Amino acid sequence: MLTFDSKPFYEFSSAEFNQVRKGNLFKEEMLSSCNPLLIELLKLLLKINPKERASASEVISFIETKGNNISKFENSISHNNSDLAESLQNITKKNFTFSKRMSDATAKLFKRHSTQFWILKLTNQSLDYPPKFKFIKNLVTKAWEKRHKVIKVYGNISSQPLYFISSIALKSVYVIHHYLFLGPPETIQTKDFNFEEFLTFFINLWNSRLTNENYDKDDKLKNPYVTKFIVLYAEFLKSKINFHRKYSFIENNFSLDNIIKSNSDINVLIDKKLINDLLSFYSFTYQKFIQIPLSVKNFSLTLDLIVKIFNEELYSIFTLLFFLIVGYKKYYSRIKSENILIVYDSHFNEISYKIQENIEKLQKYRNEIKSPNQSININSISCRDYLKNLENNLKFFPIGEFNLRIFFANELETQGVRLNNSIGRLVDSNNLDKDYMFTKKKSNNNSTNNENSTFSFRRLFNFYL
Repeated sequence: MLTFDSKPFYEFSSAEFNQVRKGNLFKEEMLSSCNPLLIELLKLLLKINPKERASASEVISFIETKGNNISKFENSISHNNSDLAESLQNITKKNFTFSKRMSDATAKLFKRHSTQFWILKLTNQSLDYPPKFKFIKNLVTKAWEKRHKVIKVYGNISSQPLYFISSIALKSVYVIHHYLFLGPPETIQTKDFNFEEFLTFFINLWNSRLTNENYDKDDKLKNPYVTKFIVLYAEFLKSKINFHRKYSFIENNFSLDNIIKSNSDINVLIDKKLINDLLSFYSFTYQKFIQIPLSVKNFSLTLDLIVKIFNEELYSIFTLLFFLIVGYKKYYSRIKSENILIVYDSHFNEISYKIQENIEKLQKYRNEIKSPNQSININSISCRDYLKNLENNLKFFPIGEFNLRIFFANELETQGVRLNNSIGRLVDSNNLDKDYMFTKKKSNNNSTNNENSTFSFRRLFNFYL
């Protein structure tokens, strides 16, 4: 009655009342004359099935957050306008009286083991409270165990005021990045959440803030370097999503466990297009990495975490690149035709040079910034020498039969280069912790003997890699 200034369903005909019984509660004129957020809230409260109705905590959460969530208005923004980007950039903040932040009282209403609670903790506004890995671990574990519920994470993140508060925006893209990196394929392949639309809207809005320097009054950072990186970070996420959708046989953390254990054609891993695309993605990721605004000292704890996840991303891409180019060289070195071999050798030399150049850049930059995750180290000199000497060594120790599947299932231990574990396997064995990048390394070190630790070109080049 307060909403429409009349008794509910009072003027409905019998036919219309049958529609009400089916859950179609609002006429067109009712929808057009009322705030759409209020309609949305009423729909949540008036679900036919009681189990689907919003709980008290969900109602309070809706009231405290939805006023600032303008992503819900995307469908109402000039769908007939062909220039969507322009319309998105012209969006202004709606004049609602809802709170921008979730109150402590609301936070206490959420179950401590719920997605809502974890997202709330991970994306809080405080500059001194960085996202904690234990909450990311909870989200990732749940994603692997209940893959159909991945959409809940994105729904909860997009309901935060990440369009207005810099710290929440940057924490949100970091959480999405970490969630994608550790999550199952469904985190990227989900059909229930339009990543492109979400990220495009997000990028356009923050680009607009950067151009106009129009910050929200409650934004404690108000830093153009942070704003610029928020845009760059979202662009990186779009690129990562596109890469993994194109090459779905590569896991989000660049593990090859799935394709190695399946009956899929393993030769796709030595495709020239894949190697070139992976190298391009590595260069793109590095360019975003060096833009992290490390000079913003009052937000350093969260920025250190972002440096760490980019380190892990770059390390993982490099290890896969290294394996792919070595496998490529070994596989095609058996070709007898000199003319064809020259073509493959030329491609190998070109790619291996770029790999060496890129990894040396990364190591140099990491040393300059004194990266907080120096444990992720690549022996660039050893890898460079290995690639340089690979052609000569293959001449001295030619390969007979060569099994690509066995090659990718093993490790180039002499170079300290190891492919990542599947995160799903770590979740199943309850081994997902802060050191997930080194779980495999620890287990291998336990079984290392003197023979394995001794450099042997013959052992390195003749075993069934």
